This record gives sequence, C-alpha cells and structure tokens, in this order.
Amino acid sequence: MLIIDKLAYASKIREKSPGLKVALSMSTLIVCISTNSILMSILILIIMGYLTVKYSQVSFCRYLKFLSLPFTFLMLSTVAILFNISSEPGDLWNMSLGSLFLSISKADLIHTIKLVFVALSSVACLYFMSLTTPMVDIIYVMKKVKIPKLFIELTLLIYRFMFILLDMADSIGISQKARLGNISFKARMKSISMLLSVILIRALGKANNLYNAMESRCYDGNIRVIWEHKNSTKKEKIFLLIYIMLITSIGILIRLKEIV
Repeated sequence: MLIIDKLAYASKIREKSPGLKVALSMSTLIVCISTNSILMSILILIIMGYLTVKYSQVSFCRYLKFLSLPFTFLMLSTVAILFNISSEPGDLWNMSLGSLFLSISKADLIHTIKLVFVALSSVACLYFMSLTTPMVDIIYVMKKVKIPKLFIELTLLIYRFMFILLDMADSIGISQKARLGNISFKARMKSISMLLSVILIRALGKANNLYNAMESRCYDGNIRVIWEHKNSTKKEKIFLLIYIMLITSIGILIRLKEIV
C-alpha cells in the first residue's frame, strides 16, 4: 500500500460520509482557484492544513514533508514565468543579452508568487481528501455523481496498478543496490534505464494477465466493488453548508477588494 492510502484508512474520520469529505475538499478547491488571490490561498492553506493534521494520522512535521515535494516542483517550474526575455528592461532586475534583456518585473514577481500559493493551497485541499478518504470511497462518490463509467473503471485500474508497479520498482531497486548498481553516475543511469525497461515489459505482462483473469470471471464491462455506505448526519450537512457559504463569501469579498 502507498503511505497516503495507509494514512487514509487510519484517519479519525474514516467512517464519516465520503461525499461530505469530497464536497468539503472540492468546494474549497473551487473557491481557491476562482478567487486567485494570495490572501485567500494562505487562508485556505491554513484551514486545510489544520483539518488534515487534526483528523488524519499525519503529524505537522510529516504534513510539511508532504507539501515540500509539490512546493519544490512549483519553485522550479515557475522560474520560466519569473524571468522574461524582452527588448525592454524590467523594473526589478535586468541582465543585458546584447540587444535583449533577461529581466524580472514587479508584475511577473506578483504573478509567480500568486501562482505558487494558489497551486500549493489547491494541493492542500487534495491532501485533505486523500489523507482522510480511501480511494475506494472516492470512487464510490464518483459513481454517485454520475461520472462516466469508463472513467471510473480506468481510475480503479490505474489505482490498482500503482501498487503493483511501485512494489516491482522497489524490489528491482533493492536488487540493483545489492549489486552496486548505483556506485557511480554512469552505473546509476544504466540501472535506471534497465529498471524502466523491465517495468514496462512486466507491466504489459501484468495487464494481460489481469485481463485474462477478469475474462475468466465472466467480465461483462463492469468492475463490481463492495461499497460501504456511510450516510452523513443532518448536523454535518448543515456544518458543510455554513462552511461553503462562509468560505465563498470571504472569497468574494477578497476578490472585490482586489479589483477595487
């Protein structure tokens, strides 16, 4: 199992209605993206972080480690937005490149910071959902809201293959380390290429075996799963409604203030 999946099953609100948790997470995500504000993103990041640490089995330090990976990716990917090559110098920093300038403008800096915070707070919303709701429950919600059947089945199969491929990669990686396959940069690159090629071949074999197993069990195009029905209480529904109205109102006020 993935560590995130293990934590989801151990969550303090594991037995709560998955629809309620998904609705809370997705409504917050929609407000975050539609508002597109640094202040609102920081507020959502704090709210989602607090709820995730409180109701999941994740400590604050571990939660920060989970956020560090997307944060590092965001910092590297937003460099292209921060720097601009133009014939006009920027108002914050410039470096001459002949007739052109490599520059950073105030508008580009604000846009980059906003993008990082919006993306990070969006990840925090998804972390709350994934760390408190097992994937099986999320798929159940997808079925209830009438997501296309083909998309749900692809999601279920991809989710299943994630564990198989990661376990396979981990086993091969341990074998390569035991044989000093990572002793140098050249050896490491060769080991990675061999790892990827072996995983590709074995993944195709596993997919073929899985299809044969499904066919032998009278597969008719539907993957049937035993769902655990968990109904939300009236109090929980009222709390969710008040939360959505409150977070939406705050988002509208912040957006109007920024426009004015």
